[in-house]
Amino acid sequence: MMLYKRFALVKSRRASGFTLIELMVGVSIGAIVCGVLVSLIMQCLSGWQSGTGAACAETEGDVALGKLLTEIRDAKSASVNAGVLTVVFPLLYQDAGSGESYYQNEVDGEARQYYLSNGILQRRVNSHVTPVARNVSAVSFSVSGHVVTLAITTRESVGSSCTTRSFSGRVVLRNARS
Repeated sequence: MMLYKRFALVKSRRASGFTLIELMVGVSIGAIVCGVLVSLIMQCLSGWQSGTGAACAETEGDVALGKLLTEIRDAKSASVNAGVLTVVFPLLYQDAGSGESYYQNEVDGEARQYYLSNGILQRRVNSHVTPVARNVSAVSFSVSGHVVTLAITTRESVGSSCTTRSFSGRVVLRNARS
């Protein structure tokens, strides 16, 4: 009877733990699952970076082109010299009685210059310089009569992903006189 009790004690001690092989198999399966999860997460992050870069480049270029087209539209003349677009506006006059504003085409008002400097599309009015858009890698201007053509290329980097987008537009000068 005593032998039976000893055997039962020994058997119950062996059954309560893991063997070395069981432990190695469990760790191996866990490592494989972790590797697959890390791979999936890396692919998701790569896709997110690519999508975010494209969206930022798209927005930046669209906003820059919209600003330029809106600003240039009211000009009376435009010229390009060494990659710098110079736009001259007529004098803006405000009637004291009615408060209405209108352009006097016979008199030149302010001149604005647009140019690219260190990835920033700049606007210069007199000696005051303000940025129009950032992350611009290239810009080109051309003038044909009273039509100004603009081409803007934006570049956005998010993580290891880099996205480039190009935009172009044309505007007819409203206050141009032949």
